[in-house]
Amino acid sequence: MKSLPIVLLALELAGSGSASPATPLVESPMVHMMQFLSGRLTADGKFQDYSSGTTRGLHIDIQGAKYSDGFELSEDEFFSDGEEQRKVWTFNKAVDGNYIGHRSDLIGVARIREFDDTVELTYTARVQAKSGVYNLNFDDRFVFENASTLTNSVSVSLLMIPVGKAALTIHRAGP
Repeated sequence: MKSLPIVLLALELAGSGSASPATPLVESPMVHMMQFLSGRLTADGKFQDYSSGTTRGLHIDIQGAKYSDGFELSEDEFFSDGEEQRKVWTFNKAVDGNYIGHRSDLIGVARIREFDDTVELTYTARVQAKSGVYNLNFDDRFVFENASTLTNSVSVSLLMIPVGKAALTIHRAGP
């Protein structure tokens, strides 16, 4: 499966398993993440495809912008084998106060959970591969490491069978 996409909040991306909620931050982790992701950022890491046994390097140029009750995140993804993808996320605050993520290739919406210094996204996306189109499940986990670094781990599965994973480190880009 050559074109398994990566999402930050996208981005596609997820912790395998879920952490237990701990003492919540005074500021919501999602609000903190929207502030962190505003402006230009870069992400670097690797994607491992279990079906082919390959690992590809991945660089992502990210542009984030807040708006009235939401956030937009554009990702330009560059894989080490030359493949390129563009993803655009929108995150909106729902009536219940939680956030919901949208992207053109999603089936349904991205569900967002937040606790401590962590934001988790779960979603299903239509992914084009050489052998056809697959509905893959993504579990993205974003963790604030410090004021300038956010890590993103992603687990990808098909019918509950793990098919890949990614690990990314996200940094604010220079002016």
